[in-house]
Amino acid sequence: MFIDDKASLNDLDFDKVNKLIVRINKNRDIKITEDPLVFLRKYDLILGEEITNAALLLFSKKPLFYSEIQIGLFQTDTVIKKSLTIKTDLLSEVDAVMDFIMSHITKEYIITGKPQRDEHWQYPLSAVREFVVNAIIHRDYRSGVHSQFRVYQNRLVIWNIGKLPPNISIEDLYSGSEKSTPRNLKIAEIFKEVGLIEKYGSGVSRAIDEIIKYDLPKPEIKEISGGIDVNILGERVFEKTVEKTVEKTVEKTVEKILTLLQKNPTITQDELSEKTNLSRRGIEWNLKTLKKSGYIERVGPDKGGHWKVIKNKS
Repeated sequence: MFIDDKASLNDLDFDKVNKLIVRINKNRDIKITEDPLVFLRKYDLILGEEITNAALLLFSKKPLFYSEIQIGLFQTDTVIKKSLTIKTDLLSEVDAVMDFIMSHITKEYIITGKPQRDEHWQYPLSAVREFVVNAIIHRDYRSGVHSQFRVYQNRLVIWNIGKLPPNISIEDLYSGSEKSTPRNLKIAEIFKEVGLIEKYGSGVSRAIDEIIKYDLPKPEIKEISGGIDVNILGERVFEKTVEKTVEKTVEKTVEKILTLLQKNPTITQDELSEKTNLSRRGIEWNLKTLKKSGYIERVGPDKGGHWKVIKNKS
C-alpha cells in the first residue's frame, strides 16, 4: 500500500465516494450506512490523515497524469482516425473506454420474428469489459506510463504497463489456474464491491472462453515492452454465423407458413401473423415470395377464396 504524502483530504471528491456507496449498496443485502470518511477508513483507503494512492485514483478531484489512458481508432498501425485521452477516476475510465469501443465497433441487428430485434456486437461486450477492467486494476501506476487501447476494423489491442508476477505465466491466464494477487489490492476490492469483478484470478479465462464461444479466435496475450499486450481478433467470422442463423430462421418461418396453409387453406393473413409472430407486412412479403416461387397459389378472390400448396419447401 502506497501513501501520497503530498495529498490531503481536500484532494478527494466526497461526492464520488457517496456515489460509490450507492452503487455498492445496489449489490448488497446489508447496506453501507457509514459516512464517506468512515467508509474510506474502513477500506484502508485513508490511514489516519494519510491518503493512499488508491484513494486518489478512485476519488481525486483533479485529473491525475499517472492514470492517463490513450485510446484511438486506427485505420492502420500508423494512421489514426480518431483519438481520445482519458484522465479521470478509475471507475469512470472503465465506462469511458467501453463507450469509445462500442462507438467504433460494428453491431448487427437480426430479425427473428420476435417483437424485438436481436443485437449482435462484433465482440462479446462482457468479455471486452473484463479485459478493460483487468487492465485498469493491474496497471503499474507508479511507472507513470499510460495505458493504450487501439480499436481497428477487425481487432482490439490493449497494452498495459506492468509485468506478471514471477509465479504466474501467460499459460496460467489462459487456463484460469493462477492464484492471482492483484497488483492494486485496494482498487481490486472496490471493483469487486461494485460487481465489476467476481473473484480474483478467474476473469481472464472466463473472458477467453466467452470470446471463443462467440466464434472468434482465441485472444493473443503476451508480455512486451514491460507490460501485457492483449490482441482480440474481430474478423468477420461472426457474419457467417449470423447469416446461417438468419437463413435457418427464414427457412423455419417459411415451413411454418406452408404447414399452416395446408392445414387451413382459408386461413387469413391476420391469423398467419398471430401464429408466426411476424408482422402483417412480413406475412404479405412471404406469401408474395412463395407465390412467385411456385410454392403456393391463390384460388378464387381475396375474400372467399383459399390457398393451395403446390409443393413443399425441401
